[in-house]
Amino acid sequence: MAAAIAESTEMRWSVEQRLEFIEFRLFWDGQFNRSDLTEKFDISAPQASMDLARYQTIAPDNIRYDGSLKTYVATKSFTPVVSTPTARYYLSQLRSVADEVLKQEETWLGWLPPFEIVPLVHRHLGVEILRSATEAIRKSLSLRVHYQSFSHARPTWRWLRPHALGFDGFRWHVRAWCHEHEDFRDFVLARFLSVGESKPDSVDPSTDREWHTKVTLRIGPHPKMKAAQRHAIERDFGMTDGVVSVVSRVCLSYYVERQLGLDLASNLVPPERQQVVLLNRAEVEKVRKELRSDHEKGPARKKDRYVRAE
Repeated sequence: MAAAIAESTEMRWSVEQRLEFIEFRLFWDGQFNRSDLTEKFDISAPQASMDLARYQTIAPDNIRYDGSLKTYVATKSFTPVVSTPTARYYLSQLRSVADEVLKQEETWLGWLPPFEIVPLVHRHLGVEILRSATEAIRKSLSLRVHYQSFSHARPTWRWLRPHALGFDGFRWHVRAWCHEHEDFRDFVLARFLSVGESKPDSVDPSTDREWHTKVTLRIGPHPKMKAAQRHAIERDFGMTDGVVSVVSRVCLSYYVERQLGLDLASNLVPPERQQVVLLNRAEVEKVRKELRSDHEKGPARKKDRYVRAE
């Protein structure tokens, strides 16, 4: 009985996924062929016909057959009914293709518009290094790591207790307790030269308050912008009443600032260069200061400031 229920659930999920695929192609490409289903999902032509008929029943006003083109096309009154298309999802698939993370046939994309992305400078990261880090997180282990710190001339061996991964927009970090400094820090995975032995560790990740506490950064246009420029930036960032709120873990909020240039002095940087500013800096700094104060009260804390990527 349980096997039958599981099979039924899996079948419903598969059908729903194929219906969403039909709608995705109709929304973005404006047309759809039965062969799109058979090739993408490796199903028979009769099954593809059943899926198309099912979609036509659910959304009869969305799709029609064009005899001259010999394909199904989206109607002028097309409205998504089984999915919620987003620009972010579509563009993320384009980026995955450009970055060679996925092949086009592995995405849901049919027709591709001409496009290009700014070349990314990829940091070298060994797969075994990443595997060791994720295993340590999963099994609550400490790793002995040969690490090239930005602040040291030569690499050193140190014990780290990783508990999470973080991405600052350019680099992947591991968030870890550093037994040498006796605090939680960010360690750039590309700076791991090698990983030695591992051992069980009793450090509690829930005590990393800078990771578990979130802060809201309220961002607005540069105050010296002209009205037209201001309106453009407000639309670009999807601001409401000149403000967009970004929620970030406290330890990652520094990277948000750096990525958007919020860490620069707005009175010294022209608005064309620094288009947005942090409106609630005092509030953000208060949260950071309180967490740093808690740090100082903790056992054997050696640092009284937040340390970004080592």
